[in-house]
Amino acid sequence: MKFFKVNVSLIFLSLIPLTAYAQEENAPVHQQEIEKLGSDMAQSYASRYEGVKGSPYFTEKWISGEIEFDDRSKYDDVELLYNVYEDELLARDKGGNPVIVNKEIVRSFTMGKNDNTNMGNFLKADYLEYELDDVDDSQYVQELYKGEGALYAVNKKSLGQNSSAENRGDTYDAFTELKADYYFISPSGKIHQLEPEQNSILKAMSARREAVGNYIEEQNLDLNERNDLVELVMFYEIKD
Repeated sequence: MKFFKVNVSLIFLSLIPLTAYAQEENAPVHQQEIEKLGSDMAQSYASRYEGVKGSPYFTEKWISGEIEFDDRSKYDDVELLYNVYEDELLARDKGGNPVIVNKEIVRSFTMGKNDNTNMGNFLKADYLEYELDDVDDSQYVQELYKGEGALYAVNKKSLGQNSSAENRGDTYDAFTELKADYYFISPSGKIHQLEPEQNSILKAMSARREAVGNYIEEQNLDLNERNDLVELVMFYEIKD
């Protein structure tokens, strides 16, 4: 049986253009709460990481998306930005100012769309079907794939000091590149914390160990790339 490589693109390649939105009188209560927060925090948030190199965010640009609140109401066509370092969701109010969305009222949020997988889907861990080890209930977890099994990512960025290449006496604060802790849920419901390396993956996918190993080599998958991990999980679920 021949398998063709699936082109799973990250949400950065498939962003939805933002259309103007206005608050309706019958908007969900939580949506109204966001709009009423006002513009007081706009200037202070803009200077929050002044002088720090790199970015704390999941994407560099605001992305049109949707928030689902704890009461299952939704806020559509709102611009969102996810601060990975602080694990904070930001939305723009109707004046275009950034507002930190209270985690207590959020169930999930989606940034952009992808036809193959929900690359932009984030759920608060408390609402997942599974309890992930070492993950706080309030943590936003990215759902990379959901089929018979699932693949989740807990995204991480840290802040540290670096030395200037030109002058080693100079130091500066900088955010690290985006990394993640991965959790693979097998079709049987067993939870595996994955390291993005072959031994860890073959152990988690031992039911098809040989086929999975061959597929990694044949398709030249980069296990540090999350879209390649998604492809591998999709392959694992295919029945011979």
